[in-house]
Amino acid sequence: MTGGARVPARLDPAALLARATADLAKGRLHRAAELVGAALNAGPAPALAAQLRLVRAGAWFQAGQLDKAELECRRALAGPVDGTASAAHAHLMVARCLLQRGAGAEAVTATESAFARGADGASAWQTYARALSLERRHRAAIQAAWTAHGRAPPHEPAVRRTLIDVLVSAGEHGEAIRFIEAELPSQAADAALWTSLGLSHDALGHSEAAVAALRQAISLDPGRADANCGLGMALLRLGDLPQGFRHNEHRQKDAGAGWRFGAPPWRGQPLDRAHLLVLAEQGFGDTIQFSRFVPMVGRRAAQVTFLVPPALVRLLSGAATAGRFALASGHPGFGTADVQTLVMSLPHWLGPASAFGAGALPWLRPEPDRVLRWRAALPAGPTIAISWQGNPQYAGEPWRSIPLSRLEPLFALTRQRVTWLSLQKHFGREQLAASPAAGQLIDLADRIDGAGDAFVDSLAILSLVDLFITTDSALAHLAGSAGIPTWVLLSHPADWRWGTSGETTAWYPALRLFRQARGGDWDGVIAEVGEALGAFLACPRRDQLARHSGSKSAAECATPPQVVGAGA
Repeated sequence: MTGGARVPARLDPAALLARATADLAKGRLHRAAELVGAALNAGPAPALAAQLRLVRAGAWFQAGQLDKAELECRRALAGPVDGTASAAHAHLMVARCLLQRGAGAEAVTATESAFARGADGASAWQTYARALSLERRHRAAIQAAWTAHGRAPPHEPAVRRTLIDVLVSAGEHGEAIRFIEAELPSQAADAALWTSLGLSHDALGHSEAAVAALRQAISLDPGRADANCGLGMALLRLGDLPQGFRHNEHRQKDAGAGWRFGAPPWRGQPLDRAHLLVLAEQGFGDTIQFSRFVPMVGRRAAQVTFLVPPALVRLLSGAATAGRFALASGHPGFGTADVQTLVMSLPHWLGPASAFGAGALPWLRPEPDRVLRWRAALPAGPTIAISWQGNPQYAGEPWRSIPLSRLEPLFALTRQRVTWLSLQKHFGREQLAASPAAGQLIDLADRIDGAGDAFVDSLAILSLVDLFITTDSALAHLAGSAGIPTWVLLSHPADWRWGTSGETTAWYPALRLFRQARGGDWDGVIAEVGEALGAFLACPRRDQLARHSGSKSAAECATPPQVVGAGA
């Protein structure tokens, strides 16, 4: 809040409260706060002081100063609040401050305090729904959102947005689609509704329907970032990489267009004498997948620096040496580069086909000394590495990970015939303690990838095993980037990079994909993997069978293996 306000002289606190309330309603936040300050300095009665603090809390809240807003509300509640409605309002504003800060459990409690003091409007139920959703109490959140919808005027945008968001967060995309389609006849010009429809269709794997809805949203609002980004994802899943990456440039507010570290964005212009700064983004898996493009752009530029998380520096150091680019993990300094770009923008400017050209694979190789150490440490005989969960911070993680218990049929099938190596580190590792198959798995978590260097031991181990089985996680990208035979177990719908069908992907030729036929059907995937695993173990050339789909005859199994990466 900026700007000054002339405080009327010789007005009593009640009159100042009325003026401040009017200014707050008109968005004159600084003036409202100053009027409240003047009224409080006049020594109003305690009940009136509480009312004044609530008005100033509203001004702070609208200005985004949540700590000050919450403090004002708590000060108001500490005194004699005039009437239960004011107390309810104070508790509700506290809840909204907590919700904005991500404190879901506390926001739930504060909203319930507001309900206990008579709050029952759409706004209160809307806040409650979002707080419950943040705590992943999805059924209760959906019920609260429907209650808010019932108490709001027809087609009220904020309440409608809450209901859609809560349904989507719960994975109830079908219900979200039905609600949106019921709203659209009277709201056909609402780009936000069309966007939500497209994103929910995309989440269910209805890529064509998603494209149609998102194109409609963009026709209404061409610059809408979420619609363009969603369209990009849907097109990428359908295999339209040029258009998909073009629309994906909207994935961040300033993706490919903003100035970073004092350098303008690179937009495909010649780089003969330029220093290009490439910035990693999103998750480790995304950085690993798209790092293949950095050496390609490096051949066009005088100098390239790839700014990555510190944990990935050692993993990528070999690729940096071979690809003639520099790695950095700290602030490179303003003005050190001539132009900059995000790593996932590179295929848009280079052309995605460059990712699949000769020499593109493998671009990650394990450290030879580390391979030797692990070769001496691992047991002899057939070995299969396994991982079943990725980072739970990713919104789609609950659907793409497999509980370890669901994998037990594979362990039973291979009992005493295979050594299983668990590469599950951090998240999901706790499931080993309760697994009947724990005795069959060697837990390597405490021995791998220490000292802040992610994946360096994992890569060495993967170069030595017969097969790696994993869900869609950064480890799948690690193995694929090194050409390691890997089976990836995919949820439905799969992430865009795995396409919509088939057992192979041009991104990673060494990978074999096992797909859910429908959302949540891990049993079908495990049955298919079990059948393939039986054939794999019977095949004398297991590395060949690991890389290719379909049944293999004895003659095919005898084909000499292809050497794809270090350690093969």
